[in-house]
Parts: sequence; structure tokens; C-alpha cells
Amino acid sequence: FTEDGYFRTGDIVEQTPDGYLLFRDRIKQLIVLDTGKNVAPGPIEDKFATSDRIEQIMIVGDNQKFISALVVPNVDRLRQWADEEGVDLPEDRTALCRDDRTREWIQTEVDRVNEELASHEQVKQFRLTDEEWTPDNNLLTPSMKKKRRSILDRFADEVDAIYHERDE
Repeated sequence: FTEDGYFRTGDIVEQTPDGYLLFRDRIKQLIVLDTGKNVAPGPIEDKFATSDRIEQIMIVGDNQKFISALVVPNVDRLRQWADEEGVDLPEDRTALCRDDRTREWIQTEVDRVNEELASHEQVKQFRLTDEEWTPDNNLLTPSMKKKRRSILDRFADEVDAIYHERDE
């Protein structure tokens, strides 16, 4: 409890004008940019939840200059789009995630969501991952929550590439 009688839960909440509390994110998941701005990844990730192009996304950027993301594309929807548009995409999932047309297809969705976000919350860069996150590969909990540390460890090279590439 705090000195003024509030219970510390470790949650970031917002009180609405009519007195309700809205859960925003966990404090321990808060991303602090090197500019000092605090960014809650949960609400940004939630904006992608209804996307038919993005299967999974994790916002990253702690101690960095900008927000970026690791993205698992919705491969079934991507292949459906490619068939409709007459686009010949690679069969191999790794090659598919490296294909410029796949990146452009995902970029359209990132741009759409960025329009709804403050400048410091916008996804400036992303990397596609060819591996879906599941409890079996230890990237999700049994209740399907992201294991952020495990995902960051597994895709450390991709995250490093995002921030290293911008420095050059």
C-alpha cells in the first residue's frame, strides 16, 4: 500500500471521467526510450489485434531512440493476397519473410496503425520473424501470453539489426 492508502498492483491504469479504472499495461513491461518517454507496449500491440495481415507482434525499444516491432505475418492471408494479386511469393517461410513484397504488405498495416499513435509510440522499424510464437517453443505461456524475455532472447539479432541499421 502507498502512504495515501492505494494498493500497489504493478499495473498502469487510467481513471475515466465517470470514475471507472481502465487497465493499460504492467509497469514492468513499460518501455523507456532513451529520450525519457515512457511507452506502454500493450495498447500498441492491441491495435494490431484485429489485423488480418499480422498474426503476432511484439513492441520493443527499451533504452533506444524509437519504437520498433517483431512481427509474425499472417502467412495464410498473405498467400491469399498474393494469389488474388497474381504475385509469385517464395514457398519457404524464411524466404517469404525476407521478400520485399511481404515487407511492403506488412508496412501498409504498420502505417495504418501509426496514424492512431503519438509520434513517440509509432513503430518506426520492424522485422518479420518466420517462427510463430507458441507455448511449445517457449515463446508464449500456456495461457497464450507473450514471454517477452524469451522472444527478445530468441530474436536478439533481429532487434540488434533494427537499431544498428539506423546508426549507419
